[in-house]
Amino acid sequence: LVYDIDEHHSAYASYTDIFKPQNARDEDNTLIDPILGKNYEVGIKGEYFDKKLNTSLTLFRTEQDNYAENTWNMNSAGNYIYEKIR
Repeated sequence: LVYDIDEHHSAYASYTDIFKPQNARDEDNTLIDPILGKNYEVGIKGEYFDKKLNTSLTLFRTEQDNYAENTWNMNSAGNYIYEKIR
């Protein structure tokens, strides 16, 4: 979504769902669930000097569940064990 404020400035907002499969395994050798989340972004952009100078200011927030974190321990097969972070 983009809104033109004037000839030099525009404001925008964006939302995205996150779904990312993982190949990390937990201590039971089960695949960690996919990363699920949301991303929110808002900002303002400016163009000056016949579009020779572009500026932007952005604020964003990302929320993720099931992110795989390495425990630095190994299972009997010699693979690292991961745990999901909420």
